[in-house]
Amino acid sequence: MEVETINESSEGVIVPEPVVVTIEPEKEYRFQPKDESGRKIGGEQVIKYRTQDELVQKLTEQNINIHRALREQTKKQRLGIVDAESIPEEAPKFNLPLDFSPRQLTPDERVKLSRDLLDPEMSEEATNTLFEAALGRKPQVLMKEFSSLSADVLSLRAKIESDAFMEGTPDYYPCRENFDAITGWMVKNDLAPVRQNFGLAFDTLKELGIMIGAPAETLAPVVPLEMEEVIHEEPIVEVPVREKIPEAVIPTVPVAPRVTPPPTGLKGNDTVPLAPKPKYTLADINKMSGEDYKKRLLHEKGFPEIVEKLEQEAVQKARQRMVR
Repeated sequence: MEVETINESSEGVIVPEPVVVTIEPEKEYRFQPKDESGRKIGGEQVIKYRTQDELVQKLTEQNINIHRALREQTKKQRLGIVDAESIPEEAPKFNLPLDFSPRQLTPDERVKLSRDLLDPEMSEEATNTLFEAALGRKPQVLMKEFSSLSADVLSLRAKIESDAFMEGTPDYYPCRENFDAITGWMVKNDLAPVRQNFGLAFDTLKELGIMIGAPAETLAPVVPLEMEEVIHEEPIVEVPVREKIPEAVIPTVPVAPRVTPPPTGLKGNDTVPLAPKPKYTLADINKMSGEDYKKRLLHEKGFPEIVEKLEQEAVQKARQRMVR
């Protein structure tokens, strides 16, 4: 940045002289407020400045604002000023416990009640007033509170009974479908939410095939001890439709190199036909997913026969190795 300054030369002519002013690069000062236990309070504070004087000025302004906020809070606390919270009107309010505080009627109130009880038009109001004086609650309010209390007790009891049922029934698989089925069946038959009825609903719906069981775990095939050194264990692949049959490992036997006979000129003697390569191996079938295996089993012609043949061959080879 250049700033022109006015200088007067020896001849009396004013000549502007450019002055170069260096602008400091912008810097950042960061700090994280913490409490006495070293835990973070709020977010990280960042102050941007160019010179040391600017940093001091901004820190001073921040400190002044903090003192002002503390002074305002202290003032509100001393004067009992409370900031209104923005709480939705539909938010449930806390209900105080039931407090039965009867009050004594004055002689005039007793005389008036005795007359109103005999008046058909005033008897209902007089009865409510007498009830409120005896129990400290209006009949309508007391009925509403007892209904809410009864619903809470029933819900808590149902939770305790259902937990006891699930703890004593290892066959039950907890999921939304099973819960809806059991509770729907109990509500339809007007049964109380107790452990005995939970078990009755589970047994009934289980016999009907409505209950959902836990996901089945795929286990590795059991190999006899005599075959452990012969059978090659293929990698376990989850196949929900069938269990994999391990493919027998055939020991490698050195084979003499095949010598092609010289051509004789006869038709069909120049080349020796090779045996057709099998379409699938047992390893290929074991690597198939459950969905792929099911699709081939239903739609591919000859696939079931190939699978059966490969499995029989694997079993025969395993038996031959055991005999040897």
